[in-house]
Amino acid sequence: MTSLHVLLVTFTAQGHINPLHLPTLIRNGIAVTFSTEHLEILDAETRPKVLVNTFHALEPHKLKAIEDYELIGIGPVIPSAFWDYKDPSDKGIGGDLFQKSEDYVQWLDSKPKSSAVYVSFGSLLRLSKVQMEEIAKGLLECRRRFLWVMRVNENPEEEKDDDKLSCLEELEKLGKIVPWCSQL
Repeated sequence: MTSLHVLLVTFTAQGHINPLHLPTLIRNGIAVTFSTEHLEILDAETRPKVLVNTFHALEPHKLKAIEDYELIGIGPVIPSAFWDYKDPSDKGIGGDLFQKSEDYVQWLDSKPKSSAVYVSFGSLLRLSKVQMEEIAKGLLECRRRFLWVMRVNENPEEEKDDDKLSCLEELEKLGKIVPWCSQL
């Protein structure tokens, strides 16, 4: 097996990238370098081409934002098993960072089209209890169905009863709360 080395270059407009931003699909067993020093290699060239995991229709302004480089959208770069459905039993490839719930799809399918609000704050952000209570209050007040991806404590021993939302039972009557779900 050949080794694979991936260089992730952080551009100023993009913000900070760290290994946690990568799906486990990529992280396991692949050397990843994060270094702005590698920009020197690109800067030595005249308008070097850089492949970016996006596509023009999604982010046309970002692909033109850095004038010194020719950014070429080649994405989305995901395994074909996610979109071609040739083998529905193929569960071997996964791009999810966490174990996903399985019943949310059936829940969504049982609701009218476009009738649920999707609430998620990404893979890394951890909301405080006060912030989560405020979001819960807003969801209850708007009376709309929702699918809320709520990060669970990665260390269950540290979870306390007072960490749970005060209105959890009310929320579960109106919407679905899951620890993770596929966005594909």
